[in-house]
Amino acid sequence: SPRTPAREAAELHELLAAAGERGPYVLVAHSLGANVTRLFVGRYRGDVAGVVLVEPTDEEAVIRAGRPVLPIAQYRAFSLLARLGAVRLFGRSLVPAMVGARPPPEVLAAASVVYGAHTLNTAAEELEASVEGARAVAEGSRPGAWGALPLVVVIAAEGGAPGFGARVAALSTAGRHVVAEGSGHYVQYDRPSIIVDVI
Repeated sequence: SPRTPAREAAELHELLAAAGERGPYVLVAHSLGANVTRLFVGRYRGDVAGVVLVEPTDEEAVIRAGRPVLPIAQYRAFSLLARLGAVRLFGRSLVPAMVGARPPPEVLAAASVVYGAHTLNTAAEELEASVEGARAVAEGSRPGAWGALPLVVVIAAEGGAPGFGARVAALSTAGRHVVAEGSGHYVQYDRPSIIVDVI
């Protein structure tokens, strides 16, 4: 702690090295994880071959909104329920409410881990540090900051923000954004072929 995107970017770099994974890497991140990836690129640009950001979090919106009190409380409550065994008993029915109507079987099978007490508590800690993390991301968000690094930003057609996608894609002179038709926030579940294609 604190579970800031900067700390997690450093941990990811250490993890890849400890695992013996050799770069350069193609990094693929969803939602709040995009902030971790954006800071990873800022720190370790030479270790990155390309980036795919799926429905990235808008750092400016996070800063404007301030500390997300209700989501933090929800994750803390879910963590308590998980400790009491609710996820083990009802995980398969809880998952669609968390990630949309069509989660893949692999997500359902891993519900007790993905929505376990420690995971949910960590998610709450990440939200606690979200404003600080968003400020760090905003500092490195000038157009062209990543040179000609291959970058694709995938934005959902349902509820996504194409203008924001274009702004993030401008981090690279080779950046582009794609609108995922027929998809909500979890594009990797709703339209996985789009993610595979852009990777």
